Amino acid sequence: MIEIFFGFLTLFVHEDPDIDLQLTVYSSKADRALEAIPGQVQVITAEDIEKNQWNTVAEALATQPGLTLVNQGGDGSLTRLFLRGANSEHVLVLVDGAERNHAGGVARAYDFAHVSTVGVERIEIMYGPQSVLYGSDAVAGVINIVTKTAKEKMTGAATATWGEDQWSTRAEFQTRTGETGIYVSAEQRQSGGLSASDDRQIESPEKDDAAHTHARVGLDHKFQRLQTGIKLDWLEGRLDLDAFGGDFGDDSNYRGNIRESSAVAFAGFQWFEGAESRVQINFSETRRRDRNPDDYQPDLVARSEYTGHNMELDWRNTFAIASSSRLLAGVEWEQERAEGSDRYYFGDTPFDSALDADADTRAVYAQLGGTWPKGSYLAGARYDDHDRFGGELTYQLGGTWSLSDATHLSAQYGTAFRAPSLYQLYSQYGNRELEAERGKLWEVGIHHRWSNLEWDVRHHRADYEELMSFFFDPETFASYYINEASAEIKGTESSITARFKQVSFRVYGELLDTKDASGNELLRRPKNRYGLSVNGQYGERWHWSLNWLHEGERKDITFDPLDFSQVRINLKAIDLVDLGAQAKVTQRMSIQAHISNALDDEAVRVFGYLSHGRRYTLGITAHL
Repeated sequence: MIEIFFGFLTLFVHEDPDIDLQLTVYSSKADRALEAIPGQVQVITAEDIEKNQWNTVAEALATQPGLTLVNQGGDGSLTRLFLRGANSEHVLVLVDGAERNHAGGVARAYDFAHVSTVGVERIEIMYGPQSVLYGSDAVAGVINIVTKTAKEKMTGAATATWGEDQWSTRAEFQTRTGETGIYVSAEQRQSGGLSASDDRQIESPEKDDAAHTHARVGLDHKFQRLQTGIKLDWLEGRLDLDAFGGDFGDDSNYRGNIRESSAVAFAGFQWFEGAESRVQINFSETRRRDRNPDDYQPDLVARSEYTGHNMELDWRNTFAIASSSRLLAGVEWEQERAEGSDRYYFGDTPFDSALDADADTRAVYAQLGGTWPKGSYLAGARYDDHDRFGGELTYQLGGTWSLSDATHLSAQYGTAFRAPSLYQLYSQYGNRELEAERGKLWEVGIHHRWSNLEWDVRHHRADYEELMSFFFDPETFASYYINEASAEIKGTESSITARFKQVSFRVYGELLDTKDASGNELLRRPKNRYGLSVNGQYGERWHWSLNWLHEGERKDITFDPLDFSQVRINLKAIDLVDLGAQAKVTQRMSIQAHISNALDDEAVRVFGYLSHGRRYTLGITAHL
């Protein structure tokens, strides 16, 4: 089969365009070139999103090496990300630099369930420790979603998509007059047709619907030496929930609502050649509200409502040192706030809990990067002062070495931390004596480039200590969080990428070895994962895509029905194939067709929860 594929591939090879490694990585804060960063970086562009018809950020991330997404059901269900096997709360998620991790959540982990790709210019994935630049939560890596900025005088597009159990509409518009530009985008999506819980005790379980509305606005203006801008992002999602996965988990009354928003205001000034400053103010808010009326007494409503706020001020300066080095130095202030409450019933008796807390963090950081005749180097340090648990020092070292014009070695080592969440500190299960979780991470790699071919191999290791876990005291019957867990993660990633005139492809694979303090595998992390992405073009009007993802077996837990003890089980391997085609009908109109999960695989990532089978969609796009 491989021979047939590569034989077919040669039919399209007419030109050999070079692979561009000068792509700027904005989440490096100093806007460094991709090839100057020693750690692994992946960039998903707007062109990639359009060609593969990825409607959500989760769909795009699922095709990348080292990223495992775990969802509890179909569209709109809770979706967490494991980056190189690390916990989901060890990944910092940004939108235009604004932190979107839920400050009111249990561990501040981010939920990717409803995030649309509408108006997205690129998605940057920085692997490895990034606490030097971003402080808490950037332990295993950073996901930075960069939205579009107006580039042309006036353009726009509108798309409508239909499927058996889903529909969506999206629109984008941009205009630029002189030095002022505005970009507006919005999407509305609704889907259903699936019960999240695999409840086999009910003949016809309720189908859980989901819907979201996502809008983005960007405004910028450039003066002679001053660049200013504002970016707004607003998301609201609605979904039907089930009580839990598996038998008796279906719940026809359970409803959830999530609302996220962020605002970014920035100003960048060039003092003189080689000296620049940037001030950025970020604000974000996440509100999650769940309600579940009792089946027999509708007036008894179990509910949970938590809101998290983040406010951040970042002042950073970049200075050119000689001709080959740049110093990045900055100060940062952040305030997080959480408020919310829970109510549940035992019989007719209500039990309530509430949370209202905040914390401030002040930080100073510096990073020196540059090139030398045989490669590049990067070194940095940061000190964070958290007003609840004290200070934390992190650092990072890395570099690249050129064996030849085509072959490069790279290495990176760094430390990182995650501060306890406000929920873990101050909720009814909180512990004010908690310390920060800490990680030591390193990776080494080799990268080879020849014309239109690119080959990359990386080996990484992470050691996590002082991880927080939920503890129940059998003597006092008290429950609270403590620092007692640890984990060790090792892995190897490899990829081959080729770009030709009418076809491009990437093959990637990874092996992952995880274990906790007891030597057990971490839950829901596949030991092996590999995939294939192909994009092809036929003439000027036709484009097609194929994405195949294989995830090996993984461990999960269930409960023994007799004594309710935890039992570790194996979840079977997953094979997902997505097919897409697009045709340009006229200069201003195109049509799209897409088949997701073409093999109709039962892709169970969490025991007891179902996922969508084969689905067909058709779409039409009109351009201004």
